[in-house]
Amino acid sequence: MPIVVPKIIEHCPFPYRPDDPGYSIRYELLLDQEGQQISYAGDLTGQTEYIYLPVGKYQLHYFVSDACWNQQEFIQTVWVVDDQPPVAICDEITQVTLDPDSCQARIYARDLDDGSYDGCCEKLHFAVASTAEIDYWTNYWNDQLNTCHPELDAVAKSALIEHWVDCYVFNDYVYGRNCGNEQLVLRVYEACDLPTR
Repeated sequence: MPIVVPKIIEHCPFPYRPDDPGYSIRYELLLDQEGQQISYAGDLTGQTEYIYLPVGKYQLHYFVSDACWNQQEFIQTVWVVDDQPPVAICDEITQVTLDPDSCQARIYARDLDDGSYDGCCEKLHFAVASTAEIDYWTNYWNDQLNTCHPELDAVAKSALIEHWVDCYVFNDYVYGRNCGNEQLVLRVYEACDLPTR
């Protein structure tokens, strides 16, 4: 989160100079993390300062004092949001052996991971689906929506279909049922603050 010098209204007859030691702007932010108070504080000298915070709502306090010993506190509410999805990195080639009795193999999404990551959350959940299933259900719902809801534009249809596929086609695992190649799609989701099995 970037922290910059706030707009100052001068009341002191001395001119404002950022390098003047008689004029200072301090910032402070308290973070309660797992029952422990962590304080981020520093002086703003015209350079942008950066602090890294988890997603949430915070109160950033600015303490401004001038050469005339005038002091003022400013409070700014800051929301930290995570707009970036995790980066999925998948094994390009995975070989499995089919069970001779059932002629299938269960392939877990987590086993396809090859270093996926997220900038804000260390706990990730993996889901997998075959491209054949994705294509089948995408085409099915596209036809249904074109017939039943022709008023929907392409973006709305695509969003509805994508949401449905995400919820009902992707799973913790898929079954490989035939010899040869099968193309799978790995998706990665943030799982921080979610219960795990």
